[in-house]
Amino acid sequence: MWHTNGGWQASELWQRVLELPASERHFKSTWAAFMLGEYNASLTNKYNDDEAVKYYEQVTALAKNGFADSAGLAVFSLGEEARIWLDRKNYERAIELYLEQFAAGDGSALNSLRFAAARVVVESNSTPMELKALALNPRTRPIVTAYLISRHPYNDRSEGTNDPDAKSFFDRTDNWLAAVDAAGVPDVESAEQLALAAYQAGNMAAAQKWVTHARGSAVAQWLQAKLFLRAGKIDEAAKLLAKVSRKFPRELPGTNAPLNFVQSLFVESDPYSQESTAIGLQSLGELGVLHLVRREYAEALDALVRSGYWMDAAYVAESVLTTEELKKYVDRNWPPVSPSRQARETRTVDGDWVISSPRQQIRYLLARRIARETLSPEAVAYYPTNYTDTYTTFLDELHTGRDESLLPDLRAKNLFAAAVLARMDGMELFGTELEPDWAIYGGDFEYGYNWQTRSTNSLTATVNLATEDEIQRASSRPTDPDRRFHYRWQAAALAWAAAQLMPNNTDETARVLCAAGAWLKDRDPAGADKFYKALVRRCRKTVLGREADTLRWFPAQSSDGEPPRLETIDLTAELTNTVAADSENVVSREFPLPGKKYSVHEDEDVYIIARAVQRLGCAMTAESILKANPGLKRGPLPVGMIVVIPAAPGGAQPAH
Repeated sequence: MWHTNGGWQASELWQRVLELPASERHFKSTWAAFMLGEYNASLTNKYNDDEAVKYYEQVTALAKNGFADSAGLAVFSLGEEARIWLDRKNYERAIELYLEQFAAGDGSALNSLRFAAARVVVESNSTPMELKALALNPRTRPIVTAYLISRHPYNDRSEGTNDPDAKSFFDRTDNWLAAVDAAGVPDVESAEQLALAAYQAGNMAAAQKWVTHARGSAVAQWLQAKLFLRAGKIDEAAKLLAKVSRKFPRELPGTNAPLNFVQSLFVESDPYSQESTAIGLQSLGELGVLHLVRREYAEALDALVRSGYWMDAAYVAESVLTTEELKKYVDRNWPPVSPSRQARETRTVDGDWVISSPRQQIRYLLARRIARETLSPEAVAYYPTNYTDTYTTFLDELHTGRDESLLPDLRAKNLFAAAVLARMDGMELFGTELEPDWAIYGGDFEYGYNWQTRSTNSLTATVNLATEDEIQRASSRPTDPDRRFHYRWQAAALAWAAAQLMPNNTDETARVLCAAGAWLKDRDPAGADKFYKALVRRCRKTVLGREADTLRWFPAQSSDGEPPRLETIDLTAELTNTVAADSENVVSREFPLPGKKYSVHEDEDVYIIARAVQRLGCAMTAESILKANPGLKRGPLPVGMIVVIPAAPGGAQPAH
């Protein structure tokens, strides 16, 4: 009957149920009262809303008096009644009912509380006096304040200048703070919460007032340190932050763990991945920034490492501290541990090796810095076990290659072996954590801090300013060369030294010159040209030398960076055999040729491929390649992708 528009008739029957003797309606009383509440709530007039509230309250009373409530209607009725009060803008009563619903175990009440608080602060036009009742109520006051703290949608009060929504939000936050002030709130916990809300809203006068009222609570001291910073009192702020950072929890609470206000605080450190930082780590990181400003570099590094702000820590460790200062810090604070513990602090994720402890992070950074700057065996003690054998092998090869008492061919072999290790494992052995190599991202991206940006002080306001001493230190330690993947140039230099010990016109000499030149060709054509000319001049009688001479550049390398194969190739036949591109028509020696398919190698895009074809004397453009490959992108291409190289215009072929 209820579902067939028979609401009035149904309500009559539910009312008759409630009129039965109590002994005859034990299992249906709460249900009948609830449905009468639903029926009246479905009607649109104040009288029926009053009737609905009466029945929802009756449901709760019946359940308390022992009538059956297997469907949990008493708890649900709390939310239904709260909705009516919310629509009437009686926010105090609505929030209290939602709190009862949540306390009874209904998790949906949490979203209802958020919505009610939003109505109070954002959607209503309440004046401070209208908000005073909510501010006086010890149950409703924390809800509204918590909303302001956790749902703060703007970063700075200045956003209200051009954004009406932002201005409205800040104005209403001020209204709430004024209402609580007028209510004369006495408890300390509310004071520290209100201080945080005021600070976030950019109302520093109100923030200072509530901080003072909070009487030295941990959150109040943290905010006081921030207020000191805004006033330029850096020494006072640093002293207070050092004290308060030890009081805060440094781990996020576990799921469903009971929390106090301090334990519930966190900072969203990465809005894209939604990663959060516990308030203890955040305050420690802030202390690290103050140490940096005060030129207390080792202390700054320690705070940043322990707070988990690794990029900031890496900047200080790699650019600001000297190598000796860094080594002293690491030896004192992060000594070596047993192999079993080191294994626990590293792990493999989807086949990739991952460091999972600050100890291994900072020791590994130091290892690469020592190796990069001194090539010393001392670095072995700081490498993770994953790389100690590789670095030791590199040093052995290098030592043998530089031993002038040995025969040239043996020295050359070992020098080139060291060069290959430097090229293929350079990121792991020598890569800088930040610029220019960006090992922090595995070398995939170029983004983060550097001294050039710090020197402009463009990313900060009045506190986190780079000092002259910091900039002088950081600018005096460039990588050699100061270019991304710098170790490729070091590898090429070792290969060049190896080639100087080798005879002309041998396949091995050609292979060394060709491989080393190819390591540089895409990033430093001028540097690679030295190897190309030596290859043609010294090894013209070899297959690779003749091929380079014909191509006027290097034969292509394999995708894994290995030197090219030495099998005999009939280059003339390859260049003139421009058969139609089909599934089997892939150039086996991996150089793009007109009319053939080509397997893409590392760091290549359509422009690089087009230039390679142009070196053959053929007219070729990136647009021609894109047109021949529908759907092909202009950016870097996946290694191994098969790309059709269109025939040269008019059938033109390279000159021989």
